[in-house]
Amino acid sequence: MATNGAKLRARRTTMGLTQSAASKLARISQSNWSAHESDTRPLTDPMLARLSSSIGFRPSIAATVHRDRIREICAAHGACEPRLFGSVAKGKDTVESDLDILVAASPGMTMFDIVALEEELEALFGVPVDVVTEGAVRRGGSSWSNLDAVAV
Repeated sequence: MATNGAKLRARRTTMGLTQSAASKLARISQSNWSAHESDTRPLTDPMLARLSSSIGFRPSIAATVHRDRIREICAAHGACEPRLFGSVAKGKDTVESDLDILVAASPGMTMFDIVALEEELEALFGVPVDVVTEGAVRRGGSSWSNLDAVAV
């Protein structure tokens, strides 16, 4: 699991900002921003949310910026047809939202593959990621089409 400093760095780079530009938006010194990213200065969850909000970060932005990487990472773990659902797909996400991804599992895809996929995507985005397979949705008695999923 990524540290809050690593999450902050991922969010800043997703937004295409330097530490200097991000720290100006957050109204803190660049050295403090750097210390948070390198985990030499403690970064609480509420402070992570505040700093992320100050630079305009939301998971939907990360999903747009990293669209091609999402597909590549999913394919590398045996998942195809990635789709977003939940608050990101509905345009109602906030800085504290997670990223919900629905995938079609390749034959032989295991829970270990799903966990590895979630961890790699979390490292890329700096936000919690939940990966759900179509099969899991069907076993739950629903249809994935009811999730209002949007193709990545």
